[in-house]
Formats: sequence, structure tokens, C-alpha cells
Amino acid sequence: MAERLYLIRKNLEGFLGPFSHEEMRRSFRRMEFGLQDEVAASFREWVAFDDVERIKIHYPEISDFVRREMLGGWGVSRPPQKMGTQTPRATGDNNKKNSATLLFLILILAVLGVGAFWAWREGDIPARLFPQGYPNVDRAHTLLAEDRGNAFDAYIDRFRSEILSDAQSRASSFRDWIPYIRAYAFRREGRFEGLNPQLLRGIEAINAPRECSVSAFKKAWVKNDGEWTSFLNGTSLPGNDWMRLLTWDPAWIIRRSPQLGWVSPESYHEACLMMALKALGQISQEIKDPSETRDIVKARLQWLMQMVRGTASVQEVALSGSLWALSCLESSIAVEALNECRTSVEFAHDWDLLFRFRSNLTQARLVAARGPVLSARDLDDLRQVLGLLKPKDPYTRFEYDAELRFYQQLVINGGRVQKAAEYIKERFPDVNLSN
Repeated sequence: MAERLYLIRKNLEGFLGPFSHEEMRRSFRRMEFGLQDEVAASFREWVAFDDVERIKIHYPEISDFVRREMLGGWGVSRPPQKMGTQTPRATGDNNKKNSATLLFLILILAVLGVGAFWAWREGDIPARLFPQGYPNVDRAHTLLAEDRGNAFDAYIDRFRSEILSDAQSRASSFRDWIPYIRAYAFRREGRFEGLNPQLLRGIEAINAPRECSVSAFKKAWVKNDGEWTSFLNGTSLPGNDWMRLLTWDPAWIIRRSPQLGWVSPESYHEACLMMALKALGQISQEIKDPSETRDIVKARLQWLMQMVRGTASVQEVALSGSLWALSCLESSIAVEALNECRTSVEFAHDWDLLFRFRSNLTQARLVAARGPVLSARDLDDLRQVLGLLKPKDPYTRFEYDAELRFYQQLVINGGRVQKAAEYIKERFPDVNLSN
């Protein structure tokens, strides 16, 4: 069997390797990485070197190296116990007295504990006991979960430098804080002072703009001014991420939300839509294209956000041209209605390829939704459309491997939706095909 190879992720951005076990040992001795960095092998999970327990679980073969060489003498050992001495046994009266005292102390501590909990919940204890500030992830989570947005913003703003320092000190701290750093950033302008925008984006969103701040979108909207008309009438598909965003498939985003490291918004894609819409509202006087064009772009962004959040209504769609045709597909509830979605638009070649791909994908989705067990006719319809599907959107670059495997499993398993869904969940745990 070939020796396992390891990758090392430094500072959550750079990579070393792949290394064999011995090569990794030599690299550590050359001080090329440290305890705060992470290791992964054979597409398995990333684990920080200083997380000894998870190293033992996921990579037991290197746990001895981590413990002996990396941790060295930094472990905590239990002090030796004295032997040969015994505490005198208490008398019956002493036992009763000790029990009563212990019970009294427990009651006092319980009362103090309840009071402390409510004081901490309202933010009094951190303010009084820790005047210089000790930010707490649980506190940030509570404020956000309770929809106390202003209090959440004030809390993160107050401890911004401490949070940034903590998040950058250890990989585990970064994982704890990054969902709330992102929530704070995208409640504002899409940036967090002192943090690289690539860390806000994450490594999973490879098919989205590299930066989705309001300032980046404002520059992009103005720079692409003049291309909107041909884009909206279906004659051109500009090759930039800012225009691709308007053709994103909301169903793809929903099935992959919430993404790891996101709470509100639940994905980088949703965050980009939020910032794009906000930027568009701030540059209305700088765009030369007609106001009708700007209104269509705004309506499409609003529609995508509503779809992703599950609040969209067909009656609210106020679009025209190519973006209306896409929104028509996304809101369709019957295969028979799909042909109507392109009647008002004459698509050029690139737009036609995109629309056909999305139309076929929508047809497969609608057929699969006829379950829980598809009929023989449904399976015939699904086989026909499967022959037309591709694993990647030709324009947005969204990958649909999970969806295609799901439809294939439906055919293999005689149309049993639950059986196919279980198969996909095991192989694509981050994709929820019930959406």
C-alpha cells in the first residue's frame, strides 16, 4: 500500500506538501510550519496540530510525532500523589455538619449562578469585570440568534481588534470567530478592517467574485456600464464575475446552504447578492444606461435574494428580457410551462446554451419532485432529460455533480426518491437535495 501523503495549510491560505510522514518531520525541524497550522491527508478533514485529541482520531499514525516532537515539553502533567498517608475518617456528627454546610453553599452558588447568567446575557458582567474587553463567541452567537442586530454590531465593533487578534492567533479560534466576522462584515459594506477579503470569501466559493464588498461592486457596475443592454436582450454574455452573478441558479445556492463557516448570511453567494444590490443603490447617478435597465438589474437581484431566503413570490417578478426568462424557469412548478419562459426572447448562441442547460436542469428537478415514487412515465421523462444534462453550468460554472448523481440514482432505484436521496447524502453530505 502506498504511503499516505499529507498537506499542511499555513495561516489558512498557503499550503506545503504533499509530504510523506518523514518529509513532514524534516519540514517541521526546518521550522517551516508550527502548531497553529493544519494537516489533512487523502481528502480527509483538516485538523490543527495543536488539537491533539482530533489528531489521534483522524491521523493516529502521526499522533506520536505531534506529541513528542511538536508539543515537546509543553504538555500538562498531573502532579504525583503522596503515598502512605490517609485522611482521618470523620465522625457521624462531623459528616452531618459538613453535609449541611455543603448544601448551604450549593444553594448560595445556585442563586449567584442564576443572577450571573442574566447579567452576562445582558452584557453587564463583561463590562464591569473586564473593562478592557474579552470578546466571547457564545455572546456574539446569542445576539445574532435572537435577532438583536444593533446589539450584535455594537458588540463586534467594540471588540474588533481583540476578535481579529484572537482569530488570527490559532486555527481553532479562526473557525470559531469567522461566521460572526462575516455576519458583521456583510451587515455593512462587505469588509472587515485588518482581514484579507479572501478569508471572508473562503476557499469553497470558487465560482463567485474574489471580493464582494460594496466598493468592489460599485467599481464593477460603473466599469461594465454600456454592456447591460446586450446582456439583457440575450445577445451577449460578458466574461466577468459581476455579470455572471445575475444568472446564478438560486436552487443551487439553497441546496448548499448554510455553508460551513456561515450563519447570517448563510453563504458567500448570498452575501454577494446583498452587497451587489446595496452597491447598485449607491451609484444610480453614475450609470449611463437607462433607468429601466437599472431597475431590471435591481429586480433580478431582489428576486435571487428572495429565492435564496425562501420569501419569493411569482407575483413580485417585475423583469423583462433574458433575466425574466431565467426567473420564469426558477419559479416554474410544471414541466409543461417551461416552453413559455423563452417566448419573449430571441437568444444568441451563448445565451441559448445557458438557457437550454438551465431549462433541462429545471425539467429534471420538476420530474424528480413528482415522488415519493416516480411512475414509469416519469422515469422515461427523466431518462430523456438526463441525456441532455452536463455536470457544469457553461456560464456560472456551478457544478451539478450531486444533482446528476441523484437523478441517475432515481432511474437505477426504480424512482424511489428516498433511496436516491440517502445515497447522495452519504456521498455529498453538504448538499441538501430536499430543497
